[in-house]
Order: sequence, then structure tokens, then C-alpha cells
Amino acid sequence: MQQPKVIDADGHIYENHEEIEEYFEGKYRGMRRARAYSLFRSLDGWPRGLGAGRPDKVTETKPADVIKFVDAMGLESAVLYPTAALAIGLVQDPTWACAVSRAYNNWFHAATLNATCA
Repeated sequence: MQQPKVIDADGHIYENHEEIEEYFEGKYRGMRRARAYSLFRSLDGWPRGLGAGRPDKVTETKPADVIKFVDAMGLESAVLYPTAALAIGLVQDPTWACAVSRAYNNWFHAATLNATCA
């Protein structure tokens, strides 16, 4: 009997805001951002980035780690979602929403392409 194909349908990417900033275009390229603020707001107001008492808390997702996980688990594929960037729908300024979405997509594409084609 053939084994069923298994898909991870809830994988998450932890964004690296400093890296994403490198992919801004137009008037947002080279902007100065106060590091106290995230590019994306919290969906629920909780400080999700804190791992108090959790030494095992994942704080970064590298494409190579995702590929390793998918291979180790024998997955057919994985659907990856942003983490902080899930809040993009809460952005009030459409120009900023487009700029930060494009920067995120370009960052993710570059990071993933480099990891999968190397």
C-alpha cells in the first residue's frame, strides 16, 4: 500500500525586520526606523517575541532549517505563513501596506531561493 502524502499546512516564518528593511523600494528605501517598533503590529497585543522561561523558544526561522525539517519528517511539502506579518491586514496606510508587503515578499523570495538553489 502506498504511503499517503503528508503536508505541513501551518508552518511559520519568523521575520527578520532588519533584513526585510534592505528590500524596501522607492521612498521607503534607506528609511530610519526606531528599533523599539516592529514593522508589523501585534495581532493580539501580547509580546509574542519574548521567551521568558522558555530556553527552547524558536526565535528565528532560516529557510535551511525549514528544508531540513521537511526532509526529516518526510513531508511532501509545507505551507509557510508569516508570523508578525500576518498582521498586514491591520495596517491603516495602503501605501505602507504595499511597501512592507513587497519588502517582505522580496526578502522571503531571496532568502528561500538562496537556500534551495545553493
